[in-house]
Amino acid sequence: MTSNMKIAKFTIWSKYIVFVTVVVNLIVSYFFLDFLYALADGANYSESAFHDIESLANILNIFHAGIAILSFILFVTWFYKSYANLENVVDNLEHKKGWIIGAWFVPFVNLYKPYKIMKDMYLKVQGILNYKESYHKDSISTSVIGWWWATFLTSSLTSEISEAFFKHAESIDIVIIGSYINLVSIIIAVAYVVLSIKLIKDYAIVESVIADMKIDEKLTIYGSSCNISDRKLQ
Repeated sequence: MTSNMKIAKFTIWSKYIVFVTVVVNLIVSYFFLDFLYALADGANYSESAFHDIESLANILNIFHAGIAILSFILFVTWFYKSYANLENVVDNLEHKKGWIIGAWFVPFVNLYKPYKIMKDMYLKVQGILNYKESYHKDSISTSVIGWWWATFLTSSLTSEISEAFFKHAESIDIVIIGSYINLVSIIIAVAYVVLSIKLIKDYAIVESVIADMKIDEKLTIYGSSCNISDRKLQ
C-alpha cells in the first residue's frame, strides 16, 4: 500500500479555493437579496444597475463552476486511488473500482453509492488500524461521512429548487424567495466543503500511517464491527 498524500494535498487546496469562491458567492448573494428588497420597496434603480449586478453574479457563478469541476476531478481521482490502494491490503472490498467514478453519474445510484463506497473505505482503514493496534485508530470517524453526504445532497437539492424559482419567477417576490433558498444552499455548501477537507485530511493521514506498516498478507475486514482475520490464520 502506498500513500496518496500528494494527490490528497492537491485536492485539499482545490477545496480551499472552492471554499473562497463559495464565501464570495454568499456575500454577493446577500447584497443581491438586499438589492431586491430595495426594488420591492420602490427604490429607484436604473435597469443597467440591475443588469450589472446580475452580470457580476453570473461571472462569479461561472468562475465557481470551473473551479468546482476541477476540484471534483481531483477529488474523484483521489477517491479512486485511495480505494484502489486498499486492494493491496484488503481482500473483501465491497465495491468495484469502476463504481468510484460511475457512481457519481448513474441516476438514483448517485444518491447513495458514493456515500457507501466512502464508508466502506473508512471502515476498512479503521479495521486495519485496530488490527495493528495503532494509536491512530481513533483519528477518523465514519460520522463525518454522514454529515458530508447529507450536506452535499441538501445543498444540491436546494440549489435546484432556487433555480426553479428563478426560471419561473413572474414577480420580484418570487425572485426574493428563490434568493433566500439560494442563500440556504450556499451556506450548506460552505459546510459541505469544510467537511470535504476534513474527510480527505483525516483519511490521508491514516493512509500514510498504514503505508508505513508491515502487512504481509491481505486482510479480511468484517464491516461495521471491524473484526479482522488473516486468511492464513483461518
